[in-house]
Amino acid sequence: MEGVGPGSVLAGRYTVGALVRQSAGAQRWTAREPVLGRSVSLLILPSGDSRAAAVLDAARMAAGLDIPGCVRILDIGQEGPAAWVVEEALADAKSVADLVRNGGLPGDEVRRIVGEAATSLDAAAARGLHHLRITPEEVFRTPEGDIKVRGLATEAALHGAEEDSVSADRTDAVCLVALTYAALTGLWPLRDLPSALPPAPRLVHGVPAPSEIAAGVPRDLDTLCRLTLGGTGGPTSPGDYARQIAPWSSRQIFGRPTLPEESPVAAVAPVVVTTPAEPAVAAPAAVTTPAAPTPEGSDAAAPAVAVTPTAAVPPVAATQPIQTAAAMGAAAATTAATAKSPATAPPSAPTPAVGGSTAPVARPAAAQGAGASARARAAAATSQGAARVRALPRPNFPGMD
Repeated sequence: MEGVGPGSVLAGRYTVGALVRQSAGAQRWTAREPVLGRSVSLLILPSGDSRAAAVLDAARMAAGLDIPGCVRILDIGQEGPAAWVVEEALADAKSVADLVRNGGLPGDEVRRIVGEAATSLDAAAARGLHHLRITPEEVFRTPEGDIKVRGLATEAALHGAEEDSVSADRTDAVCLVALTYAALTGLWPLRDLPSALPPAPRLVHGVPAPSEIAAGVPRDLDTLCRLTLGGTGGPTSPGDYARQIAPWSSRQIFGRPTLPEESPVAAVAPVVVTTPAEPAVAAPAAVTTPAAPTPEGSDAAAPAVAVTPTAAVPPVAATQPIQTAAAMGAAAATTAATAKSPATAPPSAPTPAVGGSTAPVARPAAAQGAGASARARAAAATSQGAARVRALPRPNFPGMD
């Protein structure tokens, strides 16, 4: 805002600090009042704004109230380009929105917070003042556990909201029920009144009941939320609402929050994570074992062995391929020896002896020597073939250590 910033001094007594919030053309700043040595909060808007006079008038009326549950109005002023309202500072206090973001609240603590706020607004309504714009950002809990409602009358003037007494009572009651819903679920159910919290999902009849989103929701609060936010039922005024949810504790309640462990947004609309498909793994190629060399003189070579694993080739025992090759080599050697040895002549026809009898004809010594030599050569070839097979290189199957 022109003419107002950190270090600016208003009315010669309020030193402007840091900007806290900006909404509807107005700004909220921290400030310091050195004369009294206290911290304050400033609501500032341009003095030329058409709403400035209405906001200052609403602040004057609210300043005449002494309601402990409402933020006090300390001063009102206008100087140069700015009009301002001075409020008590809520040092270290947290709004309901902050409390929800920081982990949530137990159901009975929600009852206490909303009950205290409803009691304060009921007292203000008895003096003719209403809030009309209660949100989780306007209700605070101090470190001592006290509940404070900020913006009584001034928020309505800032947003140009005007209603008769009966309608204003109902509006504040509905806002309190919405505050209950937000404190229980972390979601804001009203579409016409903005909040920094995520919006509640919309159904045909309104919004889901708190018990459909959160755990440990008190039954009466759940029913009031159903009736009020899903139709035309529910409390008619802040006082009516306070009576329906009473009693509540006078002290801050600690316990397990009603909010789920994940964020409110995730509880209502979980994020769908699509896992990418795993890349296809090509089947291992067939491994062909080289054909084992045959002994010299063999006419047929041992056939190659093809191994086609389906997924993973299991370890093969070291002796298995060697034994197979040796057996194949021995068979080949035997075949070769048989082929090289001279054909054995069939036994000669018996020579008839004198007198008609028959007798075997003795083989010459040379023929017997030739047969022995052939057998010796076959045995030698068999030994050479076995030796060659044993010397074969070890096949390199995948997966073999």
